[in-house]
Amino acid sequence: MDYSRPLNESAHNPKVHLALVMAAGAGRTQDPSTYAEAPLLLNPGGPGGSGAMLAEVRAQSLQQFLGTQHDIIGFDPRGVGASTPKADCFVSTEDPDGVYGRNVALMNRLLWVTSGHDVGLINSSNVALAKQNARVQAVAKLCRRIDESKGDDSIFRHMSTPNSARDMLSIIHAWDEWRSSGEENREAAKAAQLNNHEEERSISLRGKLVYWGFSYGTLLGATFATMFPDKVGRMVLDGVVHADYYVSPMWERSVVDADAIWDKFFIYCADKGFACDFYRAGDGPEYVRRRFSNLLASLEEHPSILFPPGTNMPSLITASDVKKTVFFAGLYAPTIGFPVIAKLLDHILTDRMGELFPDVDTMAVCGNLTLPLWPDDAMKAIACGDKRRKLKENPAELQRRFEKAAPYSWFADVVSFLLN
Repeated sequence: MDYSRPLNESAHNPKVHLALVMAAGAGRTQDPSTYAEAPLLLNPGGPGGSGAMLAEVRAQSLQQFLGTQHDIIGFDPRGVGASTPKADCFVSTEDPDGVYGRNVALMNRLLWVTSGHDVGLINSSNVALAKQNARVQAVAKLCRRIDESKGDDSIFRHMSTPNSARDMLSIIHAWDEWRSSGEENREAAKAAQLNNHEEERSISLRGKLVYWGFSYGTLLGATFATMFPDKVGRMVLDGVVHADYYVSPMWERSVVDADAIWDKFFIYCADKGFACDFYRAGDGPEYVRRRFSNLLASLEEHPSILFPPGTNMPSLITASDVKKTVFFAGLYAPTIGFPVIAKLLDHILTDRMGELFPDVDTMAVCGNLTLPLWPDDAMKAIACGDKRRKLKENPAELQRRFEKAAPYSWFADVVSFLLN
């Protein structure tokens, strides 16, 4: 957990256990020497994204175009997903690592989130910002209680991008140790290498990082390269995060980018015509924008009523719900997100929200869920641990900056995201 202390120095120096999921390459056997010199490590971003889940879902499709010779490993960084200890501020003191304890923690979290539903995003009312700020302070105190109960052995004190980069080096070392285990395997591997002239001419990746990181994962990869430049073998940084903006108190550059991308939605819908579900005959971009603004204003006054299949409980869909769920993902990946947004808006406009939900139960918290699905507070812990300067502004100052910076109020979404 703490690289400044020797591993297993005492019971007061606990380990971090990283969850790994591997998709083996073609031709692998029980003999470790048949595996690649270096596996391809994956990180989906976040921070706080589950690499184990990414490998579980996407590794085979990645091998189709990368080549089946690659052994692909997705890992959950410290505090994330199925790795332990888990960064969970709502953790139950009873049976924290068991199904019962995790369900209690999950129910606590769901109740807390539900209790703040009607507050909305910070620009949804003249009191929303103050209420959101109070809720954030409450969660901060909750996290502090968990942190202080563990002291120097708290995972919250050791969650940062540099520590995760050092963990990646540990994975590389563990792979090398496993692959070369057994004198017989080592000799067989050496003989195979001597007989393979093509491999003799290639650059060895043994002991090196082979890595593909997305979004925040690019920052993690760049951090590794800065800390251990001689350990870099092959690296793909996909969707690069600007490090200076990431460690600054506010992700203000993201606000400008979000506004620019959202402007494109109205142009997209007008250009696509009836292929865009939210389009109406004769629409230009400004007509699409006006219909959108009127729809959100209507949701503010009259939330949409929804009865999810499999439940006997109504749900209210507000403008804040629409913006902070679908729109966030849509702006992140507009190529696939814009059609989804258009369909959602059309269903809200025509009161057909129920058609978007499959006929399955919408919540199941009593079973033994697959571990990477358990929610946690890793994003907040890592992002706050990486900040170069602390955010010390009060709500009034945040409100002033929000009003100045965002013509379409997306700054409010970003601030709400950071506060929560």
